[in-house]
Amino acid sequence: MYLLYCDETNLEEKAGDFFAYGGISVPGDTALGLTSAMDDIRKKLGVAKDYRLKFNPGPGNLTHEQFIHLKQQVMQADLPRFFDPIVT
Repeated sequence: MYLLYCDETNLEEKAGDFFAYGGISVPGDTALGLTSAMDDIRKKLGVAKDYRLKFNPGPGNLTHEQFIHLKQQVMQADLPRFFDPIVT
């Protein structure tokens, strides 16, 4: 079994803008490892477990610089070992 997590960007119709849809396919046997890795990052940086981690906006308790650091931590974590990226 695979879990599929997707997201989109630029939902507002504007001339010249683009629309992108992407996601990750997570094999069921690695889902717990991905969740644990993300939970560790959240805990270390003080991000509530129920906060929906998106590109923008950041959690209210973080400064802009702290939010940038959070996104860097996510990008630098070895998360790809848990999933396959999908972009269309």
